[in-house]
Amino acid sequence: MRKPNELHGKRSGGKVHHLGFPQVKKYLTKNSGLTPEAMKTILPKELKRPRVLLQSALIFLPIMAVIVWLSIYIYRSDLSRNMKEIRNASEKNMLDKERCLAEKIEDTIQDLHFIASLPEVPNALENSDGTGAERLKKTLTSLSNAKTTYDQIRFLDDSGKEVIRINFDPLKRAHVVKESQLQEKKHRYYFTAIQTLKGNDVYISPFDLNVEHRNIEQPHKPTLRFARSVFDSRGKKRGFAIINLQANRL
Repeated sequence: MRKPNELHGKRSGGKVHHLGFPQVKKYLTKNSGLTPEAMKTILPKELKRPRVLLQSALIFLPIMAVIVWLSIYIYRSDLSRNMKEIRNASEKNMLDKERCLAEKIEDTIQDLHFIASLPEVPNALENSDGTGAERLKKTLTSLSNAKTTYDQIRFLDDSGKEVIRINFDPLKRAHVVKESQLQEKKHRYYFTAIQTLKGNDVYISPFDLNVEHRNIEQPHKPTLRFARSVFDSRGKKRGFAIINLQANRL
């Protein structure tokens, strides 16, 4: 007759040590007279389950590892491809903007030469109220409305005083500035710079904020100025033609 705890466990120091599947199988084979094949049909499924789980893990863990590795590889490949596409699009956008700015600068220089060579200019610089000055103002107003990016088109005399000025407003369109609102610009850095211009040379200022009456205009207007000398029919310098290109309208 077997002891009560031989199959279910042995006591040692008040604790029960449970037998595992190999010990149970060995005990039953030894004491029941059953063959190992018969044992397979009578052993509880619970005793077989750890082995089944272990075998399943050995099969599926490598498969899962391969799946995870493939997922990471595909993700990184997609990320690298997307980053390359974004970088290429950014570079193309930058090149497009540079090309657009270069074209606009060239276009502005051509307009500057055009207005400086108008026959009404020398007389208008001497008499801003004469017939020639009025025709010049109409021509400049039409040009400003056609371009929409010229914040100001101006003529300054050789002392730095504004003689004719056309302002462009997106809502009010181009309009002639009243004589009482014309300003002295001899204190501005760009007027000092254009004093050294020779012939039809063109001065292009750095980008900066537009200044009105010695104060930065609000709201801010990033501005690029183009200037050249103006001559009369005898080749004498009479003043300067200036176009203010407003950067935030490009």
